[in-house]
Amino acid sequence: MVLGDDLDSVMCGVLMHHLFAWDVAGFYVDYHKVWYSHQISPRCLRNAVWLDLDVSRAEIRSIGHHILLESATGNILEHRESVNPNLFRGVTGRAGGGRARDHGEACSLCDGRTFPHKYPLGTIHFLLWLHNVDLGPVCDPFQEAFLWLPDSSWINGQRYPRNVHDWVRNWIPHPQLVATLSRIDTESFEETMRDRVFPAIERVGFTRGRGQVTSRHLGLGGYQCQFPDPNQCRDNLQALADLIADAFCWPRMTIPTPPYKLIEGRRNPTQYTLTNIRRMFGTLENFVRQERVFSYVIPNGGRINYTVDVDI
Repeated sequence: MVLGDDLDSVMCGVLMHHLFAWDVAGFYVDYHKVWYSHQISPRCLRNAVWLDLDVSRAEIRSIGHHILLESATGNILEHRESVNPNLFRGVTGRAGGGRARDHGEACSLCDGRTFPHKYPLGTIHFLLWLHNVDLGPVCDPFQEAFLWLPDSSWINGQRYPRNVHDWVRNWIPHPQLVATLSRIDTESFEETMRDRVFPAIERVGFTRGRGQVTSRHLGLGGYQCQFPDPNQCRDNLQALADLIADAFCWPRMTIPTPPYKLIEGRRNPTQYTLTNIRRMFGTLENFVRQERVFSYVIPNGGRINYTVDVDI
């Protein structure tokens, strides 16, 4: 498997190693650098599953959660091997209009648009539900807080409760997420995050970055554990993977040892909006195909970030 460059990705890797004994082939960092183990060939990357990533190549399997459609009628063949909750639900990046397949509880605020239904959790939460992984009764506050940490899901639950409750209750009703949902917007939950979870991650060598949003009670930011180069932080990544495995009683996963080889693409070589793409290429599908886009995301209505020239 190829992992992304943050906590959610590493958690996904440890889970899939637990379920299927998959091994780590490399990392896709900053959406344009593929660092892969010196023990494999680049061809092996085509056969890997790319976790917490959305790769727009028809021959590559990926599991992610970004918005990939500009309209509900889109049909991007390059994503025929993609598993993605926004694709399943029909959530699109169109600035106005469009209908999700089922609007659910958040609809009083969406005004007929699908973007407010954007998947608000981590890929790890989707995978836990998809594979029906039983974590047992989540009694320890440390494990409970750790479960909600990836992609600042607990803060999303505080800031966008209708959408988070809709997804957890109606779309991916994983038992432990449902059972702990009511506690993420409490001061005691945040105290556990501040006093136990954050220090544990700091001890393995990751510092807190600047989060876009902060929690309601103690003003805490997220903790993404992002890294620029696995050659420089392999031991920290191994310690983080071990921390995750021990927290959830899963087998430990080995992070490949350096040196890592690099395949580097180009991110956003031309600044496009979805409006520009429609004018120049006709459809997003044509743009992805003609420009041989390797990966892209629609971060909000009308915008697109994309990568080309990843030679795999």
